[in-house]
Amino acid sequence: MKKLLIFAIIFTAIVVADYLYWIYAAVSLNDFEEIKQLYYSVYPSFLHNSILLSFIHIFISALAITFSSYLMYYRYVKVLNFILIVINGYILYMHLFSMM
Repeated sequence: MKKLLIFAIIFTAIVVADYLYWIYAAVSLNDFEEIKQLYYSVYPSFLHNSILLSFIHIFISALAITFSSYLMYYRYVKVLNFILIVINGYILYMHLFSMM
């Protein structure tokens, strides 16, 4: 049970950190191509594809939602799991609708 909670927190932190880095890149530069270069500079060359990164974020968010949903029955972590589900649900829907 503890492992699932830790994995859900780590997965959420990864996706949120990636969004914060995207916001940092977008604020610090003006040209979209330069923003993409700065954003992709932290990833290996095979991950320089926005659709692939979106699918990875969707997968990670879905895993975090699944882990958090499984742990909703435990009373002492119910609020934390609810917060994780809301954050990851928002990220999941944002990526799904941005791909349309």
